[in-house]
Amino acid sequence: MKQQKTIAILSICALLTTARAHTQGRPASAPFEGFSEFAEQLMSQWAVPGLAVAVVRDGEVVYMRSFGYRDTEGKLPVTCRTLFPIGSATKSFTAMAIGMLADAGKLDLDTPVIEYMGDFRLYDEYATLNVTPRDLLCHRTGVPPQTSLTLLSAMDRYECYRRLRYLEPTSDLRSVFQYNNLMYTAAGILVERLGGSSWEEFVAEHIFKPLGMERSNFSVADLKKADDFAQPYMALDGKPARVPFRSTDSIGPAGSINSNLEEMTKWLLFNLNCGKVGDKQLISRASLAEMHNPQMVIRTPMCGYLKHLKLYGMGWFISDYRGHRVIHHGGNVDGFSALVSFMPEDKTGVVILLNSTNFMFFVIERNVYDRLLGLEERDWNTDFKKAYADALKALAAAHDKGEAIPGTTPSLPLARYAGTYEHRVFDSIKVRNINDKLTIELPSGLRCELEHFHFDLFKGKTSDFYFPVLQVRFHLDDDGALSSLSMPLQPDGGDVVFKRVKKRKPVAASFD
Repeated sequence: MKQQKTIAILSICALLTTARAHTQGRPASAPFEGFSEFAEQLMSQWAVPGLAVAVVRDGEVVYMRSFGYRDTEGKLPVTCRTLFPIGSATKSFTAMAIGMLADAGKLDLDTPVIEYMGDFRLYDEYATLNVTPRDLLCHRTGVPPQTSLTLLSAMDRYECYRRLRYLEPTSDLRSVFQYNNLMYTAAGILVERLGGSSWEEFVAEHIFKPLGMERSNFSVADLKKADDFAQPYMALDGKPARVPFRSTDSIGPAGSINSNLEEMTKWLLFNLNCGKVGDKQLISRASLAEMHNPQMVIRTPMCGYLKHLKLYGMGWFISDYRGHRVIHHGGNVDGFSALVSFMPEDKTGVVILLNSTNFMFFVIERNVYDRLLGLEERDWNTDFKKAYADALKALAAAHDKGEAIPGTTPSLPLARYAGTYEHRVFDSIKVRNINDKLTIELPSGLRCELEHFHFDLFKGKTSDFYFPVLQVRFHLDDDGALSSLSMPLQPDGGDVVFKRVKKRKPVAASFD
């Protein structure tokens, strides 16, 4: 049950599909009649300031347009060259890099990773010795999602990789799909070790350059240097509100690429063209087919609700849509959403970029396919509005559990709860007593004031999208001394326990 709940929460970054009967079809000769008005109406309903959409068919771009603002305060419009973070859609680039290395004979997808990286370690010895590059790319290592490690810590990519050995598995190797950014981080380091350059340099040289993706880059710092980039927004009281950029450098191979509509359309056409650019085959058809074909079945509660099969290849989700195979990957970073989606047999596809975090791109994707296929259009908006609201509720509930018991007080004076608390995976956090109020500060810099809830449980609201509530429970040992605190940072693995760092007693000086 916990496993299912976690994947439901992570569905913010993954495909959701659904169906609801609606109205009439549209003449095939004018598939985009009224589409611009439809998109603008959606933007208003979802409080999205800026949007860019491109559609391809039979190797040609048949629709490309930008809408709204990349910067609402400055009234700067979105263009087809405006850079957006694409979040987890980055994973398809990392999978492509691994496939290229396989073509070059530098790795085999089914040879254990440890044979290529001797320092590769997981908590489970069997997994350490048997996990392969294919397992990393299919999210089937048995290690659950580690959202809190990547979002709440200040660790760099290599420290995240080193700490894989401390992450306890919740499933057997290859038994369950468990979406995991850290395994793509490991895959990126594998690219670095075998490719002779950093992951960023390899992707830039072997993918961006031949595809003509000249403006695409890999970090928030580089994004901000561009002359045309989008600002991040979230819906607040029905209006777009500016939020801070979130750096994803520590998990770059899982989600740090920034690109624009023109260049992501080139990426889409490249995948539809079986890995070929002009007369040059950048990756073998066989390797690309491995990425696009199902490797794992995704078993989630959402499948029953949404009534669609969901599978995962390598860096791509695969699903059916009204009898057509769809290959796709979305991405969500604070204030941004992206989707690359295509129907290989129908030679059609769509790229959607927006500067807000929500599910609106799925509504556009389904509407585009209805139009291109000449099918009856359906009211996707109602379904995805509900799905997004359900996902937000699940996200909040994962970090905000239980109901308050009235009439209770803390076991100790508030000053006694202050201190440093450590965990070997998640680093240390600090609790301070400021003006008789407890404040918690995490390694990422996220901090909030804690309010007493009941007994030794405190809660605080934050501005963080993925961790809107921090729930902190303090624990006393048998002697009544404060020993640790726990927080529900991993919904499927129980609370994470941080041990209190004991103050060292000063050693008396000796003058013998």
